[in-house]
Amino acid sequence: MSVKTHTRPEGPETERDQTALRPLPGLPEEVAQYIGDRPILRGEDPRVYDALFSQIAAFVAAADQIEWIWTKDIVDAVWEARRARRMRDQVLELGRSRAMKRVVENLLQDKRATTEFNKDVSKVVSSWMGPGGEAKMAEFLAQYGLDPSAIAAETFLNRAQVYEQADRMAANADKRRDGLLREIERRRAWRAQHFRDAANIVDAEAEDVTAQRPRSGSLQISDKSPNDKRTKARD
Repeated sequence: MSVKTHTRPEGPETERDQTALRPLPGLPEEVAQYIGDRPILRGEDPRVYDALFSQIAAFVAAADQIEWIWTKDIVDAVWEARRARRMRDQVLELGRSRAMKRVVENLLQDKRATTEFNKDVSKVVSSWMGPGGEAKMAEFLAQYGLDPSAIAAETFLNRAQVYEQADRMAANADKRRDGLLREIERRRAWRAQHFRDAANIVDAEAEDVTAQRPRSGSLQISDKSPNDKRTKARD
């Protein structure tokens, strides 16, 4: 009796899953245990994250474990800011169709009492969504002294709160990134000064030892000459 085995088909999703399980590129093994996983959400490509990690790691050039941990945090902050800005832009795009409908409803107020009002609104909005929709939108709005920016304004008014929240998320991630970069710079400056101070102390101690050490092989010259010794012998 044969047993059928089901293998998972290979494809883009499988490849991305395998990439997410691999160690981060260039990360030392002794640091990997302190580093969290990739902050990847469904639909995000871990290969793009790894490319970003490699670029930032090469720029930071971590000197020890602490700086490697900070490097990972910097990459995460950049990734989160990128995601927040993408979400911010999608928030407006998702609200665009609703904004179109609201603008048309407001402009066709005089027909609201008719039974065909909803059909008329849907017909106009549908025409804007199809081929040549932008031109049809501009033509329709021009009849009321408006242009397509009215749709953008209506979209923003309806989505302003969510838009601002996503924008703050991106700004906070940028702030965290900059703070970590400054922290690395301060730490390196402190270490450099610490090593300079240590070197100065060693040099000073070496000079003291040299100054206190007696000179070997120096000649001891007597104050008395040989003539003085012969004179004392005759006396």
